[in-house]
Amino acid sequence: MIQPDAFISNVAEFYSQKNYQDDFWLALISYIVNTLASILCIYFSISIGQLFNEYRTALAVVAYIAIQIVLGFITLNLRIDFDYNWVLSFEIFKDLILSVGFYLGTYYILKNKVNFNNRMKPPSKIKIGAFILTKRNITFLIFNSISNQLRWD
Repeated sequence: MIQPDAFISNVAEFYSQKNYQDDFWLALISYIVNTLASILCIYFSISIGQLFNEYRTALAVVAYIAIQIVLGFITLNLRIDFDYNWVLSFEIFKDLILSVGFYLGTYYILKNKVNFNNRMKPPSKIKIGAFILTKRNITFLIFNSISNQLRWD
């Protein structure tokens, strides 16, 4: 039977070695850079979806899936199985390159391709049956419903 204090001291000794602390910090940096690359990939996919006139959301999802499939094939072919530190270093390097690419692609699309001035403006009047809602009518309806709830009986 293993004594609890012997087990705890063995675990503490195992993790106190310098190599494992270096691996921890390298893994933490890898997770942070990977999270940044993932967020920029989503943003890049959304900007690709904005290039189309119809089905923007669906095409942004399709763009994200296509990007992930391509990255999956590339990563599968560039596998490094030498050492855990080499794998983490490669992942950090790969994610930094992808982050820069996603950022520059998003910047280019939003700066040069997407025209924000020709977007549809929300209607100033909404027709519901025979009643036409305008901003003034909506404000009046909201104010009346609030004041009716606050009346004393």
